[in-house]
Amino acid sequence: MPITSRYHRGDAMLSRRDYITHAALHPPVAWAVASQAGIQPGWVVLDPMVGRGGILIEAALSVCPSAIYFGTDMDERQLEGATDNVASAGLRERVQLM
Repeated sequence: MPITSRYHRGDAMLSRRDYITHAALHPPVAWAVASQAGIQPGWVVLDPMVGRGGILIEAALSVCPSAIYFGTDMDERQLEGATDNVASAGLRERVQLM
């Protein structure tokens, strides 16, 4: 899949995203993984090992903003980091963490 102008969103190139407050997948890698999922509007997406949230954040920002996103992780520290990253990305209303 060639990387096109969708590789960046507005004024924030993927390699310079500022939502990362806790280390997560590098944004271009997270975007690439999320874009391969083929997420469609109205889908409910669950990431059962959300980690610090990078893939769900990129999916919600760039891949399919109109899908519904949920993430969970067994490690509370990961969820705390994901919560901070989701908030920093301005996605608290669209990405729910459990």
